Amino acid sequence: MSATYHVAIFSKPPVAGEVKTRLIPAIGPDGAAELHHRLLRHTLRTVCQTSCARSLWIAGEIAHPTLLDASHDFGIGLRKQEGGDLGARMKQAMLHLLPHAETVALIGTDCPVLEARHLEQVSAALHSGAEVAVIPAADGGYVLIGVAHTGDTRLDTILGALFDDMPWSTDRVMSLTRDRLQAISATWHELPDLWDVDRPEDLMRLNNTLREPSVEPR
Repeated sequence: MSATYHVAIFSKPPVAGEVKTRLIPAIGPDGAAELHHRLLRHTLRTVCQTSCARSLWIAGEIAHPTLLDASHDFGIGLRKQEGGDLGARMKQAMLHLLPHAETVALIGTDCPVLEARHLEQVSAALHSGAEVAVIPAADGGYVLIGVAHTGDTRLDTILGALFDDMPWSTDRVMSLTRDRLQAISATWHELPDLWDVDRPEDLMRLNNTLREPSVEPR
């Protein structure tokens, strides 16, 4: 995998009542925060199985002890998300990283079935000519969006199509993303969709998937 491939992980501190709020009726605020923390470390572990550059982008208190622990344990830098909504924060991260990398992928921490091979497939697609690569989510969003560095004018067009005025947290995100990419004649590659953990009904499937490792990085 090219060393100029950067994966940016978007997350929050695991604060009870502020993360995984749709799961609180099923597992309570403390349970939701604990699950968020487990998923975060699971995602970092997956990314560290690749040779890509990586960074952890936080919405909220960047100096939260669990995040400092994760930064130390996985050797990953912490950055603060900047922007008024999710789209603005994702766009800003892309604009910050793409001058220093040929390709950048953004992921969250809600998909326990995202594997290193998926990240490698995205890298291959972007380095083979796709301007955008995406892994759709079963709920109508996506679990990964990747962009290749193009000329500045073209990059502005692509990032605007992907991130401006998008109805985040709805089942329209992926379909609108396709429509917008088609409208600007972008080349893009889609991997098969994956599922993420957002609703109480996802918890049973999660329990059959997520396993704690016997040894973590130190």
